[in-house]
Amino acid sequence: MARQMNDIKLDNNEDLAIVANDFAIVESTPQHQMELVLTGKGDWKQNPLIGVGADGYIDDEGAHNIVRAITQEFMNDGMEVIDLSPNPVSVADNTVKIFEQAYYR
Repeated sequence: MARQMNDIKLDNNEDLAIVANDFAIVESTPQHQMELVLTGKGDWKQNPLIGVGADGYIDDEGAHNIVRAITQEFMNDGMEVIDLSPNPVSVADNTVKIFEQAYYR
């Protein structure tokens, strides 16, 4: 059973989203996934050992290394990972879940 995670929403510039002079709160699983994939080790002061650093996998021969890294980071963050096939619609719309088969338990 997927658990709903609520958090402060970030806008497209990764700034806090403000609505009616208050922080916007949204279901944040896609936002957490994006942050884990894009940030690398050492980017988070409170936990320097998290993050995939996807840009470091650009020249890899196969996708298995990044898939393993993403799976490990999602599991360490408390997600259950069934499949990491990306949702093609999510490329243009960051409100859509990027990895629909990875969610918090």
